[in-house]
Amino acid sequence: IQAPFVAGVEFLGGILLLLGLATRCTSALLFIIMVVATLTAHRADIVSVQALFTMTTFLYGMFFIWLMVKGAGCVSVDHVWAKKCQAKT
Repeated sequence: IQAPFVAGVEFLGGILLLLGLATRCTSALLFIIMVVATLTAHRADIVSVQALFTMTTFLYGMFFIWLMVKGAGCVSVDHVWAKKCQAKT
């Protein structure tokens, strides 16, 4: 059950991130997946802080945190929709 769910979240989440749609929610889901992947698949490889910081899954996780905090940016669907909603009010 977990593998198809994760594959779907990674596939659809990647498309949503490319479009800049629901970026913060998608990034949160993908961050959780990266944490689980790091703790399950790479736990034996974590021998030091330096080893953790150089892991690809950890770096992706930090990128997703940055997207959760910063948002998608000015060329995203989220930004365009926010502008249209502000113009209507």
